[in-house]
Amino acid sequence: MYCPRCGQERHTEATSFCSRCGLFLDHIEEVMDNGGNPLFEPGEAGSDRLLSRRNVRIFTLFWFVIVTVILTPISAILEAPEEITAILGLIGPVIALMTLILSFLLPQDTSSSSGRKKRRERRELREQAERKGLPPEQTVFAEDFVPPKRETREPVSGERPTAPPSVTEETTRHLKLEEDD
Repeated sequence: MYCPRCGQERHTEATSFCSRCGLFLDHIEEVMDNGGNPLFEPGEAGSDRLLSRRNVRIFTLFWFVIVTVILTPISAILEAPEEITAILGLIGPVIALMTLILSFLLPQDTSSSSGRKKRRERRELREQAERKGLPPEQTVFAEDFVPPKRETREPVSGERPTAPPSVTEETTRHLKLEEDD
């Protein structure tokens, strides 16, 4: 398969990204098989209904805050008739409770459940891509670490074991050997 963006050949199925431009290639074949059209339906993006559960619950929250928490104390501060303050104090929570109950009677939003499903699928794809792209973990714990053993050569008879000579001494010795030859 070739990258649709830059034309770079995909050498193995194990690679998830184009090596030249970085395009995510895992689902490109499915999109190409679908005639270049997206794999989801455009109607799934969001709900166009005005009376959805979510919209009614948002209205309920605003109603409760505005009427009960803001208008009732303001009417009391401005010394409005006691009847108006009492009606506002009563009508705010009652209507908020009724609309909240109404929201449970409405059909469940399909966009929210499909949105959760899409987010979960995207998260799984990202995790899958991360697992494909990275090498397996290679952890060496400090307790398990053993320093490599140094090779020591057996001293030849008559030689005493000493520290290895410096690089310059060794180079000088090799040059002298070459001159003698």
